[in-house]
Amino acid sequence: MIADRRSPGCSRTVSGRPISWLLTIVSLVLVGCTEREIRILQEEAFADREAGRVEEAIQHYREILTLNPADLDVRNELGFLHASEGRPDSALSHYALAIATDSTIAEPYYNSGVLFVGIGMFDSARASYEKAIYHDPNHIQALSNLGSLLEREGRVEEALEHYALALSIDSTFIPAWLNTGRIRFLNGQIWEAESAYRQALTLNANLPDAHAALATIYRQSDDLDRAIQHLEHAIRIAPDSPARDSLPEFLILRDERDKRRDAGEMRARHIVVHQEGFALMLLKRVRSGEDFASLARELSIDPSGRSGGDLGAFQPGDLLHAFESTVKRIEPGAFGGPIKTPLGWHIIQRIY
Repeated sequence: MIADRRSPGCSRTVSGRPISWLLTIVSLVLVGCTEREIRILQEEAFADREAGRVEEAIQHYREILTLNPADLDVRNELGFLHASEGRPDSALSHYALAIATDSTIAEPYYNSGVLFVGIGMFDSARASYEKAIYHDPNHIQALSNLGSLLEREGRVEEALEHYALALSIDSTFIPAWLNTGRIRFLNGQIWEAESAYRQALTLNANLPDAHAALATIYRQSDDLDRAIQHLEHAIRIAPDSPARDSLPEFLILRDERDKRRDAGEMRARHIVVHQEGFALMLLKRVRSGEDFASLARELSIDPSGRSGGDLGAFQPGDLLHAFESTVKRIEPGAFGGPIKTPLGWHIIQRIY
């Protein structure tokens, strides 16, 4: 009698190979086909989204879910598309299913928060953002959006803390810079607001709201040339920007300022330090593009440093003769010095 040489668990063979081997091959082929089909559907859904064919994209995502019901990314995409179509209940159901599949993923909580804000459910939004941050402490969008909600509740310092935390994670995150600038400006922290808006514009020069905000800040110091430049930039970026309505008023203010300047009035800011060499180094820095007011706040030994070195408007004879003579030789917007007075060594920027 010939011994049965089949492996344990293999009851049949085909051409000398166990059926389990064939089943494995078939299974791998089916998985590969499924993955390929999903990839094709994803590409079609993306193309539909880009072309604005929302319903077609939704249908493709639904087909993906029949092949892989646990696909969290697709659940999130479906939620986003339903939300964009004004179907918040459907969107929330998809986010809820994503959370039920894996409650440790931050994104569906974050997306739910965005949706809750859109429909005015701010308490639910805050709870959703907090859960997103709990599961992903580095979720900068959730941190920034939660800051906005805290700001809305009047919890300004907490809001600033959230913006600062978002920026500590990613210093290029523009919304947090803009939000910080707005809060600082509303709280009367003008120079801090200016710094935040300038930082946002270094990251993206085409932010009309940041340009308009800086125009308002520069108006307060009669730096109307820079203010008008920012308004005009905002209008070039967004022709329908409210900056267009503000521009005529700023032009009138500049004309009035020019008349005062022609009558002898001047305005300047300065930085005062103890040593001539340090003053020369600072003069080189501002001429290379560093912000004069920021350096004044950081380094000036004069009390005016707290306001960016701004001395306000003055008439001939109001200040030391040597200082005024230097200001007169400087073109508006340009820099001069250093000169020595009993206070120390000054570098100067003439405003007008």
